[in-house]
Amino acid sequence: MRSRRLLGVPAVALGLAALTGCGSAGSDTRALQVQFTVPTGGHVDPAQVVAALRACPGSKAVKPQPISTSTIPAAQVYPLTYDARTASDLELNRTIVCLDRQPGVVSAYLEAKDY
Repeated sequence: MRSRRLLGVPAVALGLAALTGCGSAGSDTRALQVQFTVPTGGHVDPAQVVAALRACPGSKAVKPQPISTSTIPAAQVYPLTYDARTASDLELNRTIVCLDRQPGVVSAYLEAKDY
């Protein structure tokens, strides 16, 4: 599983460059979504979400949003989100690399989001 995650880091870096256009275009709606492993018929382990948040608190420009407490299965897949509207690619990459090392994290990616 580790090798699959590590292969995702370069892809995320390329995605960051493509999304940001090597600048801040569209940065007013960027969110970093964190996907966790969800056991079949289960829920994301809240302890893993809290541990990932503590290990990767973000930065001034990559701000964690309140952890989702929804019990709806679809909401359980992405319980951790960071506001990345003003984040540089370097700040995003540091947070993504940190998250990639956390147990239970499947992926972290940028998404356009209305706040």
